[in-house]
Amino acid sequence: MRRRVGTPPVDLRLDGEGLELKRLWVDDAELEGGPQGAPPSTEGGVKEGSPRFSLDEEGALYIPSSVLPAEANKPFEVKSEVRLEADKTRFPTLLSNGNKIEESVVEGAPDRHYAVFEDPHNKPCYLFALVAGPLASVKDTFTTKVSRRKPLLRLLNNSFT
Repeated sequence: MRRRVGTPPVDLRLDGEGLELKRLWVDDAELEGGPQGAPPSTEGGVKEGSPRFSLDEEGALYIPSSVLPAEANKPFEVKSEVRLEADKTRFPTLLSNGNKIEESVVEGAPDRHYAVFEDPHNKPCYLFALVAGPLASVKDTFTTKVSRRKPLLRLLNNSFT
C-alpha cells in the first residue's frame, strides 16, 4: 500500500474479528513491539484467525487445501496494487484483481515466484479477491463486433484437487 503523492499522512487502521497480530512491517522493516498507540492484537501486519488458514511456528501461512482463495468484505472503495509471492510448485498460478504488471522468480529463492497486480479503478473493497493454487486454464480470443478488438479470455479450473 502506498500513499498517493501530495496527500497528507493519515493513520492506517486494519481491523478484523478474532484475529491475532503476529508481525508488522513498515517499509520492509519489522516493527518491534507492534503498532504504536494500539494494543498489538488490534491492528496491522500478518494476522491469524480464520479456521481455514493458520500460521506455522515460523510465521508462514499454512493452507490445508491446494488452492488459496481470499476476499475482503469491507464497504470502502480502493485502488489496489498487490504483490503475491508463493512456492512455485504448490501455487503455480497467482491471481488478483486488475492487470498483471510484473511476474518473475524471487531473487535468491529459485523455488518461489511472485506476481504484481494493479487495479487502477476504485472498487468496493468487498470486490477484492486473490486466488493462488494449481489451476488449469484454457485460453482463447474472439473478435468484438463494434471495435474488432481481440481480447484474451482465460478460464481457470481447480482440476488438480
